Amino acid sequence: MKAQSAIEFLSTYGFLFLMLGITLSIIAFFVFYPKSALPQQCGAFSGPTCVLSSVYSNLTTHYTLVTILMQNTQPVPINMTNITVSIKSTSTKGTCTPFYLVPGQYTTCVIYIPMITNPGALIQGFYSFPAKFCNSALGNINNNTCNFDNVTYSGYFSATATTSKIILFSVQAVQGPTTQSWPTPQPSTPGVLSNWKILQNGDWATTESKGQFVYTWGAGYSSTMFGYPNIPFPSSVSTLSNGHVACSSPYNSTFSTAYTTLYLPSATTVDIREFADDFIDVYYKTSTSVSWTKAFSGNQWPVTSYTTPNGVNALLNGPYENIAVLWANVCGGGEQDINMSQLPQ
Repeated sequence: MKAQSAIEFLSTYGFLFLMLGITLSIIAFFVFYPKSALPQQCGAFSGPTCVLSSVYSNLTTHYTLVTILMQNTQPVPINMTNITVSIKSTSTKGTCTPFYLVPGQYTTCVIYIPMITNPGALIQGFYSFPAKFCNSALGNINNNTCNFDNVTYSGYFSATATTSKIILFSVQAVQGPTTQSWPTPQPSTPGVLSNWKILQNGDWATTESKGQFVYTWGAGYSSTMFGYPNIPFPSSVSTLSNGHVACSSPYNSTFSTAYTTLYLPSATTVDIREFADDFIDVYYKTSTSVSWTKAFSGNQWPVTSYTTPNGVNALLNGPYENIAVLWANVCGGGEQDINMSQLPQ
């Protein structure tokens, strides 16, 4: 009789005990398991794919900087306006560049949060951003704006806070028509050139150290620029790194635009220096402005040299400053190198 009662008890409450045990195990994992051992990740609930997240902890001026890299994996363009990140009870708006994304294109989002995070701590949060969904697909790809369906996309991220500030570039490479060797200089607005086809979308990661970062890529050069070795871009196998750009007709010249956003606690004059083969230019603007400033004056591509780099001082007002680096390769192999220094911490 007692055995029968025990069987009835287990059959009635056994499932509940099983679920209780699983629940307690999950709670114990997240509470007692070292947070540093938990995976770093980000993901989208909807909209563009979240590729990478980074959390920078500034222990001097006591702020946290979240950087998120996303890719528009949808078949139509979208137009973003801003991004909001929530960590615990703190929500802050940031900015992304570029804001108009064709299918496959990447964007870099940077969010300043007025809170202290301890280096080594796992920071978990959520992001969301409003966007305009271009339901007319690629027909309006050259309009640089969308006026269609309003949507809100969201996702989550987790990353270990670090005192190393990561700078992510969202890069798009294009190839010119066979009848055009030189891309037309862009005196006011960086972006996709008319009649040039998209070859590749990618990302470039570098690190700011002591108020300086270097971005360098070489397609067949063994030298170093600014004291940094040239490395493949944006990955070890790249259509940019081909070294086979035709020097005569029919042409297949390549052109890339690399975007990033810098957070500046205060306005500062930044030193910009560049090398290039064949041509490179730099644009900047505050995130709230629609007008870009060309760092190097004139309506032509600036001439660079491997012995004497171009240099210019640019006043960046911040707090969010959009940067665009334009590069062209019109013959043979190519190389681009940019150094920005005197950045505030």
